[in-house]
Amino acid sequence: MKLKTRLQPQPWLICGLMTGGAILLAAPAAFAGVITPSPAFDPINVIQGQKSTYTLTLGNDDTQAATGLGFTVTLPAGVKLSGTPNLGNTCAGTLNAAANGTTFGITGGTLPGRVGSTDGKCEIKLEMVGTGGGNQVVSLPVGAITSTPGISNTQEGKATLQVVGLNPVTTSVTFNPSPLPQGLSSLFTIKFGNGNSIPLTGVNFPLINLPAGLKIAPGTTTNLCGGNLLAVAGSLGFDLKNATIAPGGCEISFYWEADGPITGSQQNFNFTFPDGQIVSDNNVSNTAGGGTLQIVKDLRVKHQFNRGDVYINEASTMTVSFENAGLANLTASGLTMTLPAGLKIADTNTATTCGGTVTAVAGTDTFTFAGGTIPGATLATLGKCDIKVNVVSALVNTYNNTINIGQVTNIQNSTNINADTAQLIVQDITGVGLGIGTGVRFVQPVVSANNVSRMAIDLYNGTGLDLTGVGTNTGGIQLPTGLVLAGTGNPTTNCPNGTATTTGTDVVNLAGATMGRRGFCSVEVDVVSQAPFTYTQQVLANAFKSDQNRSNSASSGNLEVLDFLNLEQSFDANTIAASAAGNVTKMKLKLINSANAISANTKLKFPLSLGLKLVGGSTKNTCGGTLVLNANGTDFDLSGASIPAKTGPALGQDGFCEVEFDVLAAGSPGVITQTIPANSLSNATQFNRRPYDTPLTLADVRVLLNQQILNRTPGDPNSGKPIVKGGEPAELIVTLTNQSGINLTNVGFPNTLGAGMIVYPDPTTTSDCAGTPTFTAVPSDNKYSVAGINLAAGATCNVKLLITSLVKGNTDNNIAAKAITSTQGGTNPDPSATTLTVEGNATMNKKFEPATIAAGTNSRLTISVINANNINLTGAEVVDNLPAGIIVADIPDVDNKCAGTITAPSGGTSVKLSGATLANNSICTFAVDVTSLTGGAYTNKLPAGTLKTTEAYTNDREISAVLNVTGNVIRPGLKLVKRITQITNPNGTATPEIIDLSNRVENFTPATGRDDDNAANWPLPIDNASGISSFLKGIHNSTQVAEQGRLQIGSTIEYSGYFLSDGNGPANVAKLCDFLPAKTEFVTGSIVAKLGDGTALTGQFLPAGSTFPTACKGTDNGNGAVVIDLGNVVNSTAVGTPTTSFGSFKFKAKVK
Repeated sequence: MKLKTRLQPQPWLICGLMTGGAILLAAPAAFAGVITPSPAFDPINVIQGQKSTYTLTLGNDDTQAATGLGFTVTLPAGVKLSGTPNLGNTCAGTLNAAANGTTFGITGGTLPGRVGSTDGKCEIKLEMVGTGGGNQVVSLPVGAITSTPGISNTQEGKATLQVVGLNPVTTSVTFNPSPLPQGLSSLFTIKFGNGNSIPLTGVNFPLINLPAGLKIAPGTTTNLCGGNLLAVAGSLGFDLKNATIAPGGCEISFYWEADGPITGSQQNFNFTFPDGQIVSDNNVSNTAGGGTLQIVKDLRVKHQFNRGDVYINEASTMTVSFENAGLANLTASGLTMTLPAGLKIADTNTATTCGGTVTAVAGTDTFTFAGGTIPGATLATLGKCDIKVNVVSALVNTYNNTINIGQVTNIQNSTNINADTAQLIVQDITGVGLGIGTGVRFVQPVVSANNVSRMAIDLYNGTGLDLTGVGTNTGGIQLPTGLVLAGTGNPTTNCPNGTATTTGTDVVNLAGATMGRRGFCSVEVDVVSQAPFTYTQQVLANAFKSDQNRSNSASSGNLEVLDFLNLEQSFDANTIAASAAGNVTKMKLKLINSANAISANTKLKFPLSLGLKLVGGSTKNTCGGTLVLNANGTDFDLSGASIPAKTGPALGQDGFCEVEFDVLAAGSPGVITQTIPANSLSNATQFNRRPYDTPLTLADVRVLLNQQILNRTPGDPNSGKPIVKGGEPAELIVTLTNQSGINLTNVGFPNTLGAGMIVYPDPTTTSDCAGTPTFTAVPSDNKYSVAGINLAAGATCNVKLLITSLVKGNTDNNIAAKAITSTQGGTNPDPSATTLTVEGNATMNKKFEPATIAAGTNSRLTISVINANNINLTGAEVVDNLPAGIIVADIPDVDNKCAGTITAPSGGTSVKLSGATLANNSICTFAVDVTSLTGGAYTNKLPAGTLKTTEAYTNDREISAVLNVTGNVIRPGLKLVKRITQITNPNGTATPEIIDLSNRVENFTPATGRDDDNAANWPLPIDNASGISSFLKGIHNSTQVAEQGRLQIGSTIEYSGYFLSDGNGPANVAKLCDFLPAKTEFVTGSIVAKLGDGTALTGQFLPAGSTFPTACKGTDNGNGAVVIDLGNVVNSTAVGTPTTSFGSFKFKAKVK
C-alpha cells in the first residue's frame, strides 16, 4: 500500500548531473632520482640589460639528507650574473657565483631529507641580467647534481628568460663654428641617440683621440649624460665613465682648437667616433658617427650674381662678401674692381654692410669700395660683411669676373689670401624661340578611352620684355587626330587679361593676354578620346604671337589613352610576415570598363609572380564567368566574365567588377612585385595596353613568447613557485610581445602540455590581450589553444589558465618555435620551455555549473578526485555534506566515473562516494544535480581529511565552491510513514485474539528512496531503541509479529499513517489516498484522522468502481481506497512545531 498526497501546484526543481570522466595519464620515464630541481625567473620577460631574479629550489624525497651537494650551470649567451648576484642560499656549502659571471653552482651543500610526506628543500637565489635578445633557457641538466650519498637529479630543470633586444646607440657630431678662424676654438658636440624606451646605464667609452693637428681647448664643458667626462684642455683625447643615456639620447660638448698653424688658407679635420666603443650595463654599444671641422685663416673673399643669366640690358646684382678669420677689425678697407669688357655699371644703387662708401657710376666699367671696416672674428663666427652693385650688358656674352689675391686693401695690410670668380651669362631677347616658351602637360597623363583628361598649355615670357596682346595665331592650337574636346572643352586661362576659347571639336584659342617679364601662365581645356593611342599634342613654332612681335618655339606633350578595359590590383595586407613556408594574404582585382556598353565575354589570365601561390577558390567574384584557381597553382584564369558599362562621363563613373582570392606568399624579407602583363585582360575587341605592378612586402615579423608555471594553491607554502602538489592548481602564464612594426590580428597558438600535465578541472582562463581572446581549454584535457588576440606593434600581453599534473617529478611544458599564427603571419622565432615540479598528492576539486542559479533551478555539482601518486588508492570514500539550504535535486541525475557507489537521494543533504578505487596518476569525477529554494551565497566545503582511503592518503587542504542562488521558491513537502498497529484474529470463538502493536517503534530504512522515518522535525520524544520519534508507532511488516501465523480469514488489520509537513511552505489542499490491499475489505467506521493538536480531519472510504481523486496514484486492487482530506497543513519550523504541522490517521481492513 502507498500513501499519496495531492498538493497545490508549485514550482518544482529538476536537477541534472554533469558528466565526469576518468582520465588515466601515462607517466613520463620512471622517476629514479630523489632530487628535483625547480627553477624560475621573476620576472620572466626583461629588456636587454634589465635584471631578473633566478630562484632554484631543490627538493629531496629521500628521508636522508643529501650532503656534499654540488653542481655547476653554464648560462646561455644572452644571460649573465649581475654585479651583485648572490641574493640568498639556504643549501649551505659555498655558492659559486662571481659578479658578471657566466656560470654558477654550489659545492659542499646540504639538502635536508624528507619529513613525513613533506620533501626536504633548500633554495638558491641569484640576480641575472639579460644581455642578448631572444629566449634564454637556463638548464640544470640531468645528472648535474652530485652528493655524498650518490643521489642526483634524473630530470632536467629549465627556466626561460625572455630578453627583448635593444637598438645600438647612434652617434652624431657637430662643430660650431665651422669654418673656424685659426687661433679660435670650435664647440665640439657629440650626441648619443637612444632609440629605446629605457635609459641605458653604466655607459663608458675609452679614450677617443682627436684628429692630428687638433687639441682640446679651454672653455666650458657640458655633460648632459651624467657620469664622469674627462676632457682636459691641452689634451689630445677624451673619455666618459658611468654615464646614462636617457631615451631619446644625450650629448656632451667641449671646445677644440688647432694644435699649431694650419696648412694653406684652410684645412679640413675629419673626426670619427668609431663603432663598438660604448659599453653599458644594458650590453648595448654604438654605431659610428663623425663630422668635419674646417679651420681657416686671414681674409677671404667671394662674390656672386643674384641672377646668373639675364637678357641684354637686364640688370643683375653683384654681391661681394668678405670673411675675416682674424680677431682684429680690418679698417679703411677698400676694393677697386674693373669689370670685364662689355659689362657695365647699371645704376648708382649700391649697398654696404661694411660701412665705408661704394662708388658706382652708371655706364662705366669700374666701381670702388673705400673706408670700410671688415669686422674681426668672434668665438662663435667669422667676421663678415658685404657690398652690392648692379651691373648690365648690352651684348650677348658670358662674363667671368675675377677678384684676384691681394686685391682687398686695409690699414692692417691683411689682404685677401684667395681669388674668386663669378659668372654672368647675358642672352639676346630675340634669341631662339623668339622669347615665348611653351610646354604641354596633361593633368591625367594616362586615362582610359572615353575618360576626360585636362590639358594645359603653359606659357613663359623669356623675352626680357613686358608683352601685351599675347594669343594664338590664326588656326589656334589644333588637337591631334583622334583626340577631341570633351564637350566644349571648358576652356580657362590664368593669363592676365586673356580669353580662352575653343573652336569646333579640336581647336584651342587664346587672345588679349599680357605677360610680365619672366611671367608664367596657362591655358587649359578638357579632352577625350575613344581610340586607344599615345597622342602627342604639339604647339608649333610661332603658334603664339604678341604685340611686340615675340613668338614661341615648338613644344609638345603626350597623353596615353588606354583601351576601354583596364584593371587595378592590390593586396588586402600589403605587408605580411616573411616565411619560407608562406603566409596568406588576399589579392584584390578591380576590372574596369570605360565604354558605354557592357564588356561581355571578358577574359583575364596571368601568372602569379615568383613566391606567390594560389590557396584555392575565390572569396569574392562579382564578374561572373568561369574562374579557375587551382590550389598550389600559379595561374589566374577568368573567362566569360561581364563588366558593367560606364555610368557617366566622370573618371569615377567607369563600370567595374571585382574578384578577390587568397594567395600564399613565401620567401625571405623583401618585396614581391606582382605583374599583370599587357594584353592579359581582353574581350572581342579590347585589351589592357600596359602592365600593372603591385608590390607585396615580406617583413621580418617577430613575436616573442615566453611562459612560466606557478603554484596557485591556497595556503600552500610553495605558492608562487614552480612547485605544486599533484592535482592542485598551478597557473600557466604565457607572455606575447610583438617586436615588429605592424599590427597583428587574430594571433593564436596551440599547446600540448607536457607529459602528465592536464587542464585543471576549473581552468579559470584570463587574458589582458586586446581583440577577443578565445580559449579552447577542456577540463582534464592535455592540451589547450588560444585565438582571436590583436597585438599592436610593440605591444605585450598575457594569457593565463590553470593547469595541474598527476605525475610526480619534473615535467617540461614546451611551446615550439613558430607555434604562433596571425592574419599577417607573425610568429615566434624561439621555442619556450618551463619546468613544473610535482609532488605526490591526493586531493579533490569541486565546482558548480552554473555557479549562479535562480531559486528552484538546478546546478551541476561536480567533484573531481585526484590521485597524483604512483600507486592505486583503494577504498576511497568522500562525503560531501551540503550547506544548509542546498539539497539534492528531485532528479539527481547521478553520473559516476569513479566506480564505487554514489549515494545521493532526492532531497538529501549530502552526496557520498564509497568503495572506489583511484588508479595511480589519474583523475575521476562524479556529479549530481543540486538545488536550493532560498536565495543566498552557499559555500560548499570539503574539509581537509574528507577523502578517505585504505592507504591513508587524504586531501590536506579544504576544497570549496560557492553556489549563488537568487530569489526564493515556496515548495511544500510531506513526509509519510505507514505502520500496522493492531491485528485482531477471530479464532472461531466469542473472544477474538487482539494483538496490540501500538507500543512498537521501528526505524524502517528502505533500500532506495527517502528515509522518511528519520526526518528532522517529527515530534519528541525519541525512542531509545529505534532512534526515531516515538510518535511513529507500529510495525512496518506483519512478518515481524510472532503471532502472524494465526492471521486468518476474518482477521482485522489496523493501519496507522503519520504525516509531517516539512517543506519551506504550507502543503495546501493536501489529500492522502491509500488503496486497500488485495484480499481485504474496508471496516466501516474505522477511519480516525487528526492533527497533532487534536483537530479532527475528514476521511472517507470510496468503494471499488468509484471515481478516485488524482491523489490516488498506487495500484487499485479492486477493494476501494481510503482518502483523508488534510486541508492546509502548515510547514514545520522545528521539532514538533507547530503541532498543526503533523498528524496521524487510522483505518481497518478485514482479510477475506
